[in-house]
Amino acid sequence: MDAWEDQLVVDKVMEFIGKAQEAGDIDDHIVLVGWSMGGSIALELELKGMKGIQNIVLLNSAPEWNIFN
Repeated sequence: MDAWEDQLVVDKVMEFIGKAQEAGDIDDHIVLVGWSMGGSIALELELKGMKGIQNIVLLNSAPEWNIFN
């Protein structure tokens, strides 16, 4: 994935969680668990200021995916 595709994934996840919050399906006490690429997505959601994140758990994750470029 390139940087544009990475941001598209982050934006889609943020949109999905936002809609679930609006519908009352989840509350504002979110614990994100990210494994591998999911860890990078979780970190980016926090950096973008997603509402409701309380904790992030990273498992076998790198801070970014383009570290080998």
